Amino acid sequence: MYNFLTMIFLVIAVVLSAIILMQAGKGHGLAGIFGGDNMQSMLGPKAADVLEKVTWGITAVFFLFTLVLSLMVSQDKGSVLDKVPLSTPKPPVQKAKPLSTGTVTPSTDSVKKDIQTTADKVTKNSASTAEKAVKDINKSVGNAEKTVKAVPVKTDSPPVSGE
Repeated sequence: MYNFLTMIFLVIAVVLSAIILMQAGKGHGLAGIFGGDNMQSMLGPKAADVLEKVTWGITAVFFLFTLVLSLMVSQDKGSVLDKVPLSTPKPPVQKAKPLSTGTVTPSTDSVKKDIQTTADKVTKNSASTAEKAVKDINKSVGNAEKTVKAVPVKTDSPPVSGE
């Protein structure tokens, strides 16, 4: 029944739109498509009065169908607010699992000790690397000094003659 009344309602809406467009308004609107000023000759001298009365009648039927269909919908389905839950369900709370007996958490002292051991290793490695670099530099300087001493330097050389 509801679907049948909805189809009739749609047909009434289309017919009402067409009749409104056929009427000659103050600016003659779209009435010119169907003859506009010649409306009286086509439908008779009182065609404008007839179209106006038909428009009012179909408009009344349109509003009547609107009320009937809205009442049918509200009675069949109820309010939308009735379907909304008043409070949202809370998710279940999960309890924390206890630590297993085999797991041991490190104490603060052991963590400090581990950090200190790591820092000592880094310091020793840095120190030994620095010592090695200093030894390599000293070795290079010593080699350079030997090379300089090995090169003979002539301070008193006889003049070179071209003849």
